Amino acid sequence: MKTEFETSDIYLASAISLWLKIFPSFKIVNDRAVFVFPVSEDLYGAINDFNSGELSRYVLLLKRLRSEMYFVRKTGGCKNV
Repeated sequence: MKTEFETSDIYLASAISLWLKIFPSFKIVNDRAVFVFPVSEDLYGAINDFNSGELSRYVLLLKRLRSEMYFVRKTGGCKNV
C-alpha cells in the first residue's frame, strides 16, 4: 500500500495544501520536482473535491487565459474564441 501521493500538478497540490492545511514535501522525478503528500482519507476527499467542484473549472479557465495571454504576446494579436 502506498503511503505517499505524488503529483506534478501545481493547482491540485495548492488545493490539497489549502484544504488539508499541510505543506507538501518535494521529490525529483525525471529532473522534475513533484509534490508529495501523505496518503489519507482526507487527501482523497480533497482530490475528489478538486476534480468535481468549482475549483477545477477555475483552473481550466486560468490555463486557457494563460494560453491566450502567451498567444497575444507572441503574435501581437488576439484570436477569436
